[in-house]
Amino acid sequence: MDVSTILKRASEKSGVSRFRYKEREVPTSVESITVLPFFGDRRSSFVLSSLLIRRIRQELKGSRYFVLVSWPGDDGLYQDVDEYWQLEDESALHRLAAESSGFFSSSSFLPILHRSLNQYFYDVMSEQDLLAYYDNGLTANFFERFRHVKVALPSIPSVSSLGPDLSRTLARRDDKVFVRPTRTISSWRNGSCVRVEAPREFWLSLLERLVTEGFYPVVHRDLFSYDLSSDFSDSCFHLDAADTLKSMSAMRACGCVLDLFDGTSRLALAARCPFLCFDERQRFNALKEYELNDLCGLSVPKEYIFSFAALIEKGNPAVWKTNVFDHMVVKLRDMHARMDRDSWPPPVETNDIVPYDSVRKRKLKRLGSRFIKIERD
Repeated sequence: MDVSTILKRASEKSGVSRFRYKEREVPTSVESITVLPFFGDRRSSFVLSSLLIRRIRQELKGSRYFVLVSWPGDDGLYQDVDEYWQLEDESALHRLAAESSGFFSSSSFLPILHRSLNQYFYDVMSEQDLLAYYDNGLTANFFERFRHVKVALPSIPSVSSLGPDLSRTLARRDDKVFVRPTRTISSWRNGSCVRVEAPREFWLSLLERLVTEGFYPVVHRDLFSYDLSSDFSDSCFHLDAADTLKSMSAMRACGCVLDLFDGTSRLALAARCPFLCFDERQRFNALKEYELNDLCGLSVPKEYIFSFAALIEKGNPAVWKTNVFDHMVVKLRDMHARMDRDSWPPPVETNDIVPYDSVRKRKLKRLGSRFIKIERD
């Protein structure tokens, strides 16, 4: 079989589709092909697309034909790969989304996918290969291999790409807020980041509070989130954009992204859009979120409220109101009052070297007793 036939058969047997490729660029030998299956969460998708994939593709695998297998709609984040394959089986996608955390997914589909790809290709990368360069922050091995940091961010399409209905709706509305009602949220427990369930009722209560306070929620539906369109049909705009770049266009049109322990703020960084993020301080420091903020969005307006994901998980409306919603409303009002779109970074494609010195130094507070000096006569 020629290489094009092998690629076609490998994708079919693996249960994925060849979404983007150019037939004239297909190599003449299957031994020169590298394949990377990746089904991490939204945060790790941002890390891969902005910090890793271009360096791996150009500096580690520069002479090879690179195929990335990943989520549907994410192809715009990975313009440097030669081919983009995406999984289209809806049941498998939902299982993968529910069980993804960091670069990994515990779904049984992934080992099957790896075995299928290994039958056709000699060089199939895994999530472990990525951990060599990023493991809760850029690793020493990253700097030994690549020396400096290059941040690659995509060009964000204009809001008109979302259709005339959304463009007109957003133009008429003030105090817009982009929300992803995710099924799971991140929490730091026993020294690692885990995904815990976020009740559907929490997101319904949140939207109700936003509407009551005069905000206009733009609710994004994707593989990771609930569909709340039947509960809030008139007071919100429900965005079902399969293309990730278009969802980031909606973020910029709203002007404010709400991240409640779910990682949406990392996509807001890629969109160069202001965000309000609820996070756990221990998780924030352990995963070096400040590193991503300073390298990829130093001039992006951002606000943080440090709390605990367990407050959402427990399912107590009184706790949600006091500990989440009340603080959220105050911060959102302040962000909208200070909004200056002219100060945002432009939504154009970038691939720039960023000095690591721009990352703030974290100073640990020393806690302990101090001796009291008593003056004696």
